[in-house]
This record gives sequence, C-alpha cells and structure tokens, in this order.
Amino acid sequence: MRVLVLGAGVIGTTTAWYLAAAGHEVAVIDRQPAAGMETSRGSLGQVSVTHPEPWAAPGMRTRVLATMLGRDAPLRMPLRFDTSAWRWAASFLRECGSERFEHNLRQLAAFAVYSREQLDDLRRQTGLDYERRDQGLMHFYTSEATMRAAERTTAILADHGAIRHMLDRAEAVRVEPALAALGSRLIGASVGDDETGDAHKFTRELARVAAEQGVHFHYATRIVGLVRQAGRITGVQVQPLVGLEPRTRTLTAEAFVLAAGTHSPAIARQVGVRLAIQPAKGLSVTVPIRRPEQLAQRSLGDESLGIGITRLGDRLRIGGTVSLVGDDLSIDERLVGRMVARGRELFHDACDWHKGTTWCGLRPATSSGLPYVGRSAIENLYLNTGHGALGFTLAAGSARALVDILGGLRPPVQFGFSGPAGQSAARSGQQTFRPAGAPSDRRG
Repeated sequence: MRVLVLGAGVIGTTTAWYLAAAGHEVAVIDRQPAAGMETSRGSLGQVSVTHPEPWAAPGMRTRVLATMLGRDAPLRMPLRFDTSAWRWAASFLRECGSERFEHNLRQLAAFAVYSREQLDDLRRQTGLDYERRDQGLMHFYTSEATMRAAERTTAILADHGAIRHMLDRAEAVRVEPALAALGSRLIGASVGDDETGDAHKFTRELARVAAEQGVHFHYATRIVGLVRQAGRITGVQVQPLVGLEPRTRTLTAEAFVLAAGTHSPAIARQVGVRLAIQPAKGLSVTVPIRRPEQLAQRSLGDESLGIGITRLGDRLRIGGTVSLVGDDLSIDERLVGRMVARGRELFHDACDWHKGTTWCGLRPATSSGLPYVGRSAIENLYLNTGHGALGFTLAAGSARALVDILGGLRPPVQFGFSGPAGQSAARSGQQTFRPAGAPSDRRG
C-alpha cells in the first residue's frame, strides 16, 4: 500500500520506518530541511516508562488555579482571548480529578511498557547509535505530599509492569550522592530502569535507515491542504520552501498518517476532523560537561521545579516548563536561569555553565496526556499525534500499533485507540476524537 506520512519528527519518522518494514511504499512530508528538527531537537531524551505521569494530576488543579497567569505557573495561559486554549485548559482541570488521572495513568503505563518492547526490537534490527544510556531515571521530591502521591502512583504503575522503587532521603542520596546538595529539602525519590538517549540523533539516524529501505522524504516542503473526494483523502497539496518557483503539486497515496505535531489540528480541520491539541511551550538548555564524575549517573526529574536533567554524551541537558502561549517561541531567560541554577546547585563545576545553548519548542499536548493513535472519521486518514512530552517514550509503540491498525488488526496492548480500534465521539456534526480512550465527558 502507498502511504504518505505527514511529519518527520520522532513520531512520523518512526512510523515511516515501521510502515516500510511491513512492506508498504512510504513517503514523508516535512517543512524542515531534515528529520527531527522541531520538538525532537530539544527533547530531554528520557524514555519515561516508569515515570509516564500525565501533566493533569491531583493537586495540579489547585496549583494551576492559584498561579495560572503568573510567570512561575506550572501551566501558563495566554492573556489573549483564545477559545480553543481556554477550552483545553478547562478540560485539563477536569482531567486532574483522581478517577481520570488514574485512568489516564493506566493507559500510559500499559502503552509505555509496550513501546519499550518495540524500541528494544527496533534497536536490535537497526543498530542505531543515539547516545543511549541505561542507568535509569530518578525523580526526587521536596514535599511530603508529592512523595505520598508518588507512592500511590508507583503502585498503579506496577499493575502494568512499569516497575519503579521508592527511596527515602538516605537511600536517595546513597544512590545519587549529588542529591545531598538539597539538604533537608530532599524528602525522597522514585527510581526506575528507564533509558535515555538523544531523540534528535535517534530521529535523524532512523530517517537515514528508512531512506535506505526506500522511504522517500520530501523535506523543506509545506503542506498546503488535503484533497478529499467521496469521503476519502486522495492526495496532499504541497509547495517547496526552497527554489524560485513555489509550484503547488499534489502527492497521492492510498492511506495518510497525520503525525505533524502541533500542526496536526490545522491540517485535520481542513477535512472536518477536530483534534483537541494545544501547543505546550517547553524550554531546555544544553551545556558542555567538564567533569562527568561529578554528575548523577541517572537521568533526574525535579518534581518541585517541573524539570528534567539528562546526560547526552558529552553534554548535559536541563529542560521542562509548560506554557500555552500559542506559537510564541521567545525564550524566557529567567526560566533558563532557574534551570541552570538547579544544575549548579547539584553538580557545582561539573559543567561549563556559561556556554549553554538554549532551545524552545512546542509540544503537541492533549488535556489528558493521551495521544491520538488510530483511524480518524475519514476511512484512510490515520492519526499519530498529541504525545506531549512523551513522544520519545511512545514513538516505537505508537508506530507499531498504527501499522497493525492500518492492516485491520487490534494492537496487543490495553490502550484506547482512536476510530474502530478504540473509541471516538461526534459533536456538532464534526468528528472530535477523544484521545486514546479517555473516560466519558462526565464531571469529576
């Protein structure tokens, strides 16, 4: 089957590789000059199988309402009137209820475990080098309430094979001595055997392998619109972004996969498919490592600041934050300063903190944290988008599952897929898909 994938980030590129491996004729469209140049480029690189918690969690509702418009808010909202963003925020607050959070967490845990299995197979088949480390991931806590919540979450994750262990303060410092710098503020930690790696390098290398298998990448190409006839998509109108003549042409296929990240809703809307995805702005700073022996062996998650810290080869990357600010890609130097300050506090002079490079990008976020994976209301338009901060974590599983769904099979994982393989809902005469089997829209 001829399949056209819209988007060459980590999700689209991984999807293209799996489709080609299954024998399909595949092409990919992306506006960037190479694969993985947007959200994948500044990723923390954490494959967070044992720490896949959605942003919408119990306790977040109070924090958001108390600080929503402040610069230190865990979820910042735009001051302008944006109905879709405010509607998303209202849904986010509903998803913070305990019942919904547990439902979403169970979905993500099952999918993350499945995705790790697929990533292991992919790596064995391709031999990709993407600066992978398997020392694990540790989240540390500086409040009793957060620690207790993590203990409850740990028990739920264990039900789905995502095993992590809770550590008290002394155990956490023994495992990662750098945490001693936090003193009495440190309450404890959770640690799992997750891996890390450079998501940008992974995407770029996998695109190279996919191209060797016959996948054709249309880089520097803008999607103008989808062509729909008789209830099906027949082609995608595109324009080159380089060259003297921006000539519009139509690329045809039998099936289409929408994996365009934050651009997905606008593309889908052209054919009457509504996707409840908002661009969630994230920041990261990457600094060269000077003394690796002073760094933590594991990737870290700082629950108090909402940031992560990951070693990528000879670089250290610190990133996080969530802001619903539309397409604003300005860099808040104050937030960058806070991230660097935490790094200095923990690792002292282990890095050259004055030579950091900053990145800002938009992550495609659903209010529940559950991505759209499956078939849309249009028979030959498939969805693989809305993964938020878990793109690298879920990329392999999402791609493998989508190949099964395209072939008429139900993927072997307990996850609510879009379309016939899962659940969908219709509103106002247009299809609005509830991401990946989220619970019904009752007030919680």
